[in-house]
Amino acid sequence: MFANDLQKQSLYFVQSSVVKYDDKHSIMLLGDPNSGKTSMAYSLMKEYGYSLVSNDNVLIDANMTICGTKNVQMRYGAIKLYFPEILPFVNRLPINLEKDEWDTKIFIDDYLKQNGYKTSDNSIITDIYNISTYENGNTFIRERDKIDKVLMIYEHITKQIRSNRYLLVSMGYPIPSFENENYMLNRYDIAKKIADTTNVYDAKGTIKSLTRKIGDKYRR
Repeated sequence: MFANDLQKQSLYFVQSSVVKYDDKHSIMLLGDPNSGKTSMAYSLMKEYGYSLVSNDNVLIDANMTICGTKNVQMRYGAIKLYFPEILPFVNRLPINLEKDEWDTKIFIDDYLKQNGYKTSDNSIITDIYNISTYENGNTFIRERDKIDKVLMIYEHITKQIRSNRYLLVSMGYPIPSFENENYMLNRYDIAKKIADTTNVYDAKGTIKSLTRKIGDKYRR
């Protein structure tokens, strides 16, 4: 409902992790569930001092991030495998570890605060990485073609606009959809604007290798 209302102001939620690498600029990490978005964001914060803009939903317009959710949940399996320094904090929490450790998500907000990790809001997104991480394997980063950039951005700013998929009926009368042709065209125009000003990459590799490749690119 919020997403549908905000699109009237050309503002959109994007499910992503976003980290800010200098006073004005940030990168956005996109990917499927369990692709490593949170792990990559934390790794860049840890190794390069980036600040967190969002770990789940970030609100954007055509030029910049506005704000984002700061609650950070990390999968217990990722903590054990990649970030053992968090385990002492996690082991003090009253959590149920009987489920699969990769299905168990743990809030680490307090850990981040206790260890001086920074948060931020407004920033200009300079690069978007569609990531897929794994424990072992080759690493590559490939820039997308222009049309692929536009389509991917359009898809992600549309994901939370759900109303066009359903016709709701109440008391025998249809409830009007939030979706219409003007909104769709506006989203496409915004996707083109973002694609014109933002580098978009597909990135695959280990957490460690991708952190190094991405982090070194923006090192001052």
